[in-house]
Amino acid sequence: MALQRSTAPTGARIQLLNAALADQIAAGEVVERPASAVKELVENAIDAGATRVDVELEDGGLTSIRVIDNGGGIHPEDLPLAITRHGTSKVRGPEDLIDIQTLGFRGEALASMAAVAHLSLRSRQPQAPVGAEIRTVPGEVPRPSPVGMPHGTQVEIRGLFSNVPARRKFMRSEATEVGHCSETLLRIGLIHPEVHLVLRHGKRELINLPAGTLDERVTRVLERRGSGPFFAFSGEEDQITVKGWIADPRTLSPGRGGLYIVTRRRVVKERNISQILGQALGEGSTALGCLIVEPPPATVDVNVHPQKSEIRFSDPQRVYAALRRILARELQRAPWAAPREDVGEDMSLGAGAVRGDEGVSAAADGEAAGPEAAIERWAGRRPEPEGPSLRGREEVGDEGAGPRGGRGRGRPRRGGGGEAARIPAFGPGLRAPVGFVVDREPERGPNAAGRRCRCPQRQVTRS
Repeated sequence: MALQRSTAPTGARIQLLNAALADQIAAGEVVERPASAVKELVENAIDAGATRVDVELEDGGLTSIRVIDNGGGIHPEDLPLAITRHGTSKVRGPEDLIDIQTLGFRGEALASMAAVAHLSLRSRQPQAPVGAEIRTVPGEVPRPSPVGMPHGTQVEIRGLFSNVPARRKFMRSEATEVGHCSETLLRIGLIHPEVHLVLRHGKRELINLPAGTLDERVTRVLERRGSGPFFAFSGEEDQITVKGWIADPRTLSPGRGGLYIVTRRRVVKERNISQILGQALGEGSTALGCLIVEPPPATVDVNVHPQKSEIRFSDPQRVYAALRRILARELQRAPWAAPREDVGEDMSLGAGAVRGDEGVSAAADGEAAGPEAAIERWAGRRPEPEGPSLRGREEVGDEGAGPRGGRGRGRPRRGGGGEAARIPAFGPGLRAPVGFVVDREPERGPNAAGRRCRCPQRQVTRS
């Protein structure tokens, strides 16, 4: 079947879209599904200083989403501005974008929701005698009115995408949408332990996270994915602080992991950090945990994604190198880091030279030998290039080293002699980070003689 070519009418002139249509188009970037609305509303409540936030859903959020908080509220005269695009109290000038401290800052969330649903906004400040309410209907001018209510803010969204049928038909089942809302609330609650969060679907309570310490909150969230205990650690390198909670990778089933990466009080997607932790635990291991990575002020850009789910570091290699050093040092203390008896001293710390990028022993080059030197060389590595797949790409080595190998994922070059140096063993049966040698006992069997493993991260002679 031939594809139909899409073209604009011949001779059509350029014109500005009307405000209602422009808002519906812009809403597609901010409100993708009910979970997107829940995220924006809960973040607004936390920015307002709320200590408790209740979220109530009906039909997976498509029929109704209600968010109630006990925060500072909104001034009655500001209610019309709150639902106007780019109306915000969190940014005053360009300098505020350098190091944003709030979760929201664009002033698009409520305006986007009002464009694709019926929105009711009620709010009362602590010193106000009564609250104020404003109701919106897509395409109509809202009018505020007084209302009795406790202090805080209540937002209700009814009929999400009711006026955009093309968007609504792409929504999934009720259970799927509830699952996305639940995961969204867990991601927000993970890093805000001071806020009591509750999620209900109909009459059923799905989540109840009381206020507590950060360690308690992280443990409660991670235990929903896998059993503990979780190894907690923290460290600082080059003004970059890292806190982490990692589950024993030996106890996890494939596909049951989940890594939360937090920067600037946001759970974000950062593929390179996930890759670095995977290298530290060993390829093939399932990672379940939380990493809080905080670079110095004014070195993180959070304004790179419509839903603020991605970030950009001003000096990413500095962050990655610091993270590698901290992981290599702290994971030695993990309960699963003890060497196995059947492997013996081969998986324990040792001194010598590193095979792989270096080609010759560290001692021959005049460099410091030992596990500390090995860790430093691993910390200086660059992450693999990002893309749909990392297979078949050349691996990026240390600065000035150029691509390694040239085939597959960067096969190590054969170098000179020297004793084999090993970095800290992170667990029985788990591989060391990329570029290091883990010598294991020779395999026995009729087909093992004369074979040599060509894995890029291991050189194992089988006899």
